[in-house]
Amino acid sequence: MARSASSAALTQPAIHRFNLPAHQGLRDFAGDFNVHSPSSDTGIAIMPGERVEIFASGSAQAKADGTASGPEGDTHCSPANLPISSLPCEALIYSVSMTGPAGLVGVHTGFVAQEHGNLFLGVNSANLAANNGSFHITVLTIPPGTAAGIWATPGDKFTLQGTSITLAVKAFAQNKQIKQVQFTATLPGQLPVPICNASTPDKDTYTCQWDLILNGSRLSNSPVVFGFTIQSEQGQPLVNPDGVRTGTARYVSTQSTTIYAGYAAINLNGEQGYEKVLGTWNIPQSSCSSHEDSLASFWVGMTGVTHDAKLAQIGADSDCQSGTPHYSVWWEVFPEASVPITKPIHSGDTISASVTFYNGTFEMHIDNTTAGWQFSASKAGPASDTRIAECITEAPTIENTTTHQQSVANLTNFGAVNISCTVNNNVPIGNGPQTVMYQMAANGVTKATTSPLAQNGSTFSVQWIHS
Repeated sequence: MARSASSAALTQPAIHRFNLPAHQGLRDFAGDFNVHSPSSDTGIAIMPGERVEIFASGSAQAKADGTASGPEGDTHCSPANLPISSLPCEALIYSVSMTGPAGLVGVHTGFVAQEHGNLFLGVNSANLAANNGSFHITVLTIPPGTAAGIWATPGDKFTLQGTSITLAVKAFAQNKQIKQVQFTATLPGQLPVPICNASTPDKDTYTCQWDLILNGSRLSNSPVVFGFTIQSEQGQPLVNPDGVRTGTARYVSTQSTTIYAGYAAINLNGEQGYEKVLGTWNIPQSSCSSHEDSLASFWVGMTGVTHDAKLAQIGADSDCQSGTPHYSVWWEVFPEASVPITKPIHSGDTISASVTFYNGTFEMHIDNTTAGWQFSASKAGPASDTRIAECITEAPTIENTTTHQQSVANLTNFGAVNISCTVNNNVPIGNGPQTVMYQMAANGVTKATTSPLAQNGSTFSVQWIHS
């Protein structure tokens, strides 16, 4: 994207992106420009009065111990034998024209050019040949009376979940005033819709929080395209000067519970919520200490939203019994007692479990594809108990047979488990339409953590933290 001094594009802002190898110098020890190939001359022509913003990321590995430094360089090294002794060693530096003074780029620098010349970039190093790595460079050139902007977040091909999303751009103007930056979101087959405005920058960064509500509805695992428009006090709006960002966004709320980790989809529309929930995982291995008694359950289920709703579920346990790993499978329609399934199961077995509701009946099905067996059970139930579909890791509640007091069992150390969870006809659980992520904690102690959903909206992991 280099331009020449005679280019008509000099009246328009421009964005240049490229990589600079860490072995590229700006000047040699004698103060002459380093003209080794590739050249330190970027080919970007700078005009007097033009605003220039340079951003850099990445690292250069130049030290004998193998540690790397960023574009800001190392302020603690000796300046001896540096091409520019007044600037940090291994730092990214610049100059406008072959006669202009050298300056520090670091992670960001900005200036208004006083003279015409090409932009030169290089690394201030005493031993360029020994350098490894590279810096990613973004250069904005902004002629007088114009504006420009680049994305700060999100990056392209993003996957974001939560109850809000941060959108931010770095916007600049030369001899004009930016009024605000307006962000837009576009769903497949629809026109862009304004979602939020930012008018007060923090060091040229315009930021807004979007609540994932578009046209009155929450976004549920939807492809979305973000854009931004710079609106100035003078002149026409500048639409998407840095292009758009494309990815997936999903509205997911987080709840902390003492017994659950995993995900739940909630559907309050219509008479029936879900027809099916399906989960697939490998039985995690129990890690047991001496004489340990603990439990960990992994299951899929359906339930309602009222306090008296039944919970139809089927799953498997990875437990510790007197310090010995123990594995089992079961089904139940809570609050009724669980029913053991007398089938062989071992750590590492691949399990596929589902709960289906049809014509007033819940069917619980489990398939051990490693051992080659299947099991099904059915139980009558109301359609109102299908509003919530879940794939859960649980610290089960146990009851003292003598006192009948209930308590939460110690959670078996199962390491980590990867779970794929879908509803109805293989729809990702992240499609909700409302999705909840459970994090397990008790008395201020995190017991298990749930990861964000993968880009497909159905796969996640649960990590054991504490018993």
